Amino acid sequence: MVDLTNLKKSTREFPNLDVFVSNINATIDYDLKVGSCIGTNLFNNKQIAVQNAFMCKGSIFPMHKHKEHEYLLIYVGKLEVKNGDTLILKKGDVVHFKPNEQHSVKALENTYLVGITMPASAGYPK
Repeated sequence: MVDLTNLKKSTREFPNLDVFVSNINATIDYDLKVGSCIGTNLFNNKQIAVQNAFMCKGSIFPMHKHKEHEYLLIYVGKLEVKNGDTLILKKGDVVHFKPNEQHSVKALENTYLVGITMPASAGYPK
């Protein structure tokens, strides 16, 4: 659980911290045919959605596309991404999918990542 009082004290320079931490506990358990992925909302408004996600090793998001821009930033683990090319992403790597770009994602290890869509996607929790 996030300690909002201490977070606000340590980040006084942020004028709208209440907006940033709103809905912080909203989660989504993705319905995957292979494996599991859980996403937790970090920020969500009409312009942008940000979530923290965990994918179990072997989990697969099959080929799909979004009408939004999507960015994935890996901070623990390793992913295989296919979008015409096959990419192996590890800690510190970022991938950008343009609107309507077909892509699939497979967790090669237990993986933690931050996902961002612009504008906000209905698939990210609110």
